[in-house]
This record gives sequence, structure tokens and C-alpha cells, in this order.
Amino acid sequence: MSLRIRAASIERLHSKADVEPSTKKELVLMPGFAVLSMVAVISTAGLAPTSSPLRPQSARLQHAVDLGLRSAPSFRWVVNALSAYRAIIVIVAQPCDFGRREACLVHHVVTAEGYRFLRVHARDDVPYVRLAGLIAHELWHALEAVQADLVDADGFARLFAANGSPCEQTYVQACYETDAAVAFQAGVVNELSGGDLNRRQRRAR
Repeated sequence: MSLRIRAASIERLHSKADVEPSTKKELVLMPGFAVLSMVAVISTAGLAPTSSPLRPQSARLQHAVDLGLRSAPSFRWVVNALSAYRAIIVIVAQPCDFGRREACLVHHVVTAEGYRFLRVHARDDVPYVRLAGLIAHELWHALEAVQADLVDADGFARLFAANGSPCEQTYVQACYETDAAVAFQAGVVNELSGGDLNRRQRRAR
């Protein structure tokens, strides 16, 4: 069965009251990384339940997460969806692919005590609205990963390479991108900008 979802379907997904494991989504491959220490990820995230499954590891990341949760319905939706899958997302202030990419999802999932732990890297020296959009982009991929029960780099590579397109730019590490992920990020940025992007697009027509 196809794992693609049209970007136009994002709005329909937001209206669902729950998150179904069978929901199909278009996938993206972000740069690969060496397997991280299981103990380090779990000890950093902690197992105690909180109001959010996100564990930002810098003050700027925390501010961007708070901004998204407070002001972007799409951001809240994807966070709630990850909560439904008992996913914990550790977000560290670090770019990807030797600094060539601003954010990425590490291709490894750790399972412990009924939780799934994933790690997102994001450079945190960009404006907050942009940073929240970058995080939202990777949270979309994290949801795709837990829905597909991915656990290791080989699984990520097979699934994402089959459903994504190579990035327009050349990177050292393998990179695939999809319209759905880009559209989701743009939607969050638009919500945080008060709809300014939509208004500018309408004026440009």
C-alpha cells in the first residue's frame, strides 16, 4: 500500500479526534547518523510523563517549542499525535550533515518502558518562528517513523527512499524530501506569522 499523503490532506488530518496507526503519510529521509547511546537518550529525556512529549535541550529550543504550542494549531496537533504513540522526542541544539542542514531526525528509535525515544537535531541560532517551523518539520517525520514502527537506519532508508525524492541540493549524507513535510512546516510558519504568508501570496497573484 502507498505511504504517500497529499499535502492538501493535512487539514483533514488535523480535524481527526484521534490518531490511527493505519494513517498513511508521505515520508522524508533526513541525513543519517551513527547510532546514539541508548542510555544517553533515555537519561536525557526521562521517563516521567509530562504535558508534552518534547524534550528541548536548550533555552532557545524550549522557547520555540512553547511558541509553537501556544500559537500554532498544527504544531499542537502533531505533538498530541506523538503523545498518542507514547513517543518522547529529545531535541538537541545541533545542525546536521556537518552543518549543511539546519535540522534532521536521527534514524534510530529506542523503546523502553512502553515509550519510544527519538532524537531531533536543530540549530537554534535562527529566528524563533523559523526554528519552530524546523522543529515541526522533524516532528512530522517522527510521527511517520512511529506509525511505521521504524527502529533502525536500514528501515528508515528503505521506507523513505521508496517514498521521497532526493533533495535539490547535494549533501554529504543521504537526503530525501517530500512535499507533505515541506507543506506542514510552511503551514506552521504561516500560523505563527498570523497568516501573513497567505496574504502575501494572494496579493502576488
